[in-house]
Amino acid sequence: MTKQGSTTPLTLPVFAGQLLTLTPDVFDPENQPLTYSWSVVSGPDGGSISDATLATPTWHSNDVTQNSDMSSPFPEWSIRVDVSDGSNPPVSFTQTVSVRAPRFSNILNDSVIGSTALGGCSNSQCHGSTTMPTGGFPINRFNSAATYTAMLANHGKGTSCSIATKRIQAFNPTFSLLFRKLQSGVPVACGAQMPFRRGAVAPNELVTIRSWINAGALQN
Repeated sequence: MTKQGSTTPLTLPVFAGQLLTLTPDVFDPENQPLTYSWSVVSGPDGGSISDATLATPTWHSNDVTQNSDMSSPFPEWSIRVDVSDGSNPPVSFTQTVSVRAPRFSNILNDSVIGSTALGGCSNSQCHGSTTMPTGGFPINRFNSAATYTAMLANHGKGTSCSIATKRIQAFNPTFSLLFRKLQSGVPVACGAQMPFRRGAVAPNELVTIRSWINAGALQN
């Protein structure tokens, strides 16, 4: 078996929770079936690989708190793949991935919060309607400045929400109403679970939102 290069180098940091497709560049001259074994060999707590035996699994980091505008190095994960044809010694190579805390644009456009898909929150039945939603909080990814202000400056609205219930409490996901409402199985004393009647938020999206809040919930 011959190794052909390696994974594509990542010159820019990805954001916490962002799904990456891991792709090895290998072939076997005898066309024998190949087996794959992916692992995280270094990095904070490893993150999550969807299936370490697939040829092209996905991976996402766990939480980070470093803002995108900081000059110090970003946290790094090293991901390794061992590929075997069952006859010869495996070939292996490693890719290093730098990970930063998300920007607000990642929360609004690249996660369940701003998704226009049926599973997202920004749709006609929840926060994407032209009419005011029942919670008084429209999520509009085409007006990011207004949405950011609404998230950070306002409390939840409604008879079941107290004045102490902030939608986003910077540096503290536990006391951020929006994050609590996205966590499956966490009791919500203010409105309904989010996304409304659309199942649980994906684990990587929770990582993205939690990392954004932990890093200060900055706009840019």
